[in-house]
Amino acid sequence: MSEPFSPDNQFDAAAEAMRKRIVDAIIAEREGALFRGLGGSLEMSAILAGGLTAVVGALLCTTRPEGHDVLMKAIADYLPHARANITAMMEAPS
Repeated sequence: MSEPFSPDNQFDAAAEAMRKRIVDAIIAEREGALFRGLGGSLEMSAILAGGLTAVVGALLCTTRPEGHDVLMKAIADYLPHARANITAMMEAPS
């Protein structure tokens, strides 16, 4: 997880494709009727509640119950790395 992104690396390419799909879904939802008028903090809360529940749910459904706690720790441990990745993307020249 600490090596630079490489589009030729299958893991990196798969992770990037997933990131783009999730971002596209969030953008589409924010433009829809359900999100109109929610406002900043409610909008962010809805994105967090729905998005994280979807990710955690999808992962838990593919993991045996005895691995659920390990998976939840892995998600929590990965959050700083995810922030570093997106910060680097936002700061990169276009």
